[in-house]
Amino acid sequence: MQQPVTDKEFKNFTDCAVKKSNENALIFTTEDMEKPFISFNEGMWNFFEPELQKRLYEMEKIF
Repeated sequence: MQQPVTDKEFKNFTDCAVKKSNENALIFTTEDMEKPFISFNEGMWNFFEPELQKRLYEMEKIF
């Protein structure tokens, strides 16, 4: 995967630090997770929704 911008440019734009690792992750704080979405992207929802449903189902089986 090609990195589109430098770490410094990303940090300046998002006000978030970049941490390098062998895995991709986007981590939100609890405070950020409680904020409402300001936009909707149906393509992104269609991509994430099946996996989210699967994980919710698996969590329900545990509890």
